[in-house]
Amino acid sequence: MCLTNFTTGARVHCGSSPARDAIGDDAFYRSPEAASRVSGVLQRGHAAMCDPPTDLHRCTPMILCEDASALAIIARMQTPNPPSDIFMAWIRGWALTREVAPPVPHGDGFRIDVGIPRQVARYVFAQPSPTLGELGTSIATPWVFLKACATADELRSLLPLPWKLQPDGFMLVCGDAPFKGSTALPAGYTLHVDDDGARTRRAHVAVHAPDGALAASGHLALDDQRAIYDRIVTEPAHQRRGLGRAVMHALQALGHAHGRHAGVLVATPAGRALYESLGWRLHAPWATAVIPGPDAVD
Repeated sequence: MCLTNFTTGARVHCGSSPARDAIGDDAFYRSPEAASRVSGVLQRGHAAMCDPPTDLHRCTPMILCEDASALAIIARMQTPNPPSDIFMAWIRGWALTREVAPPVPHGDGFRIDVGIPRQVARYVFAQPSPTLGELGTSIATPWVFLKACATADELRSLLPLPWKLQPDGFMLVCGDAPFKGSTALPAGYTLHVDDDGARTRRAHVAVHAPDGALAASGHLALDDQRAIYDRIVTEPAHQRRGLGRAVMHALQALGHAHGRHAGVLVATPAGRALYESLGWRLHAPWATAVIPGPDAVD
């Protein structure tokens, strides 16, 4: 029996044992000893499968017994799909709003060089991938982020322990329907729009408080067919006054003015509630891991 460690690409051989010698290969594949060995590989964060692939049916029962989610992760990695237009629009638009170099291919994912404190670079993937495991074992530099359209459990299963999972994210999409709700601002608040879409494909919206302080803001990037919404922020002292909703309505108006009627963003759990109330819907989970540096803040 052979197992393939997708993180390193190495084969792990169960080898001979008294139990295997006594009961034979076919029974051993379903035995507690074999299951324990497979489970050990999985629990160390490595997805495992039988090799050659024609023996996969032998492994399936014991993997299901030990870790049902592992089989789903393996299946997704064995049958990769091309990155969706939505995923590609998001990563291009994210780089555009941050004014950094566009994504460059890396294996079946992409690398974006960011070059700022607490974010050296990010590797992004449209689904769980063996390449994530390879990066996890080869990168020791703090503040390099690994991101994927995946659940936190899926990403965790591919990475060694130094990597820390960040709060869950959610990739959301919208169509051309106007956002729900009122766009009215509280008395004294003013909305400012900076539309540079025709020249740089970027736009920015800011809401200022009566004293002139920045109260809320958001950024928009114009991809080929979609608008990418990014860094939608309401300052703590000004929350729960409808400012985030007003920012989103203003950004949508900018997108529509430039012919981008569909949108994509990645939300935090708190932000997701606002966006779904506007009419956004879930496209995929979004998981993130990083090795924090010594300047990390708990």
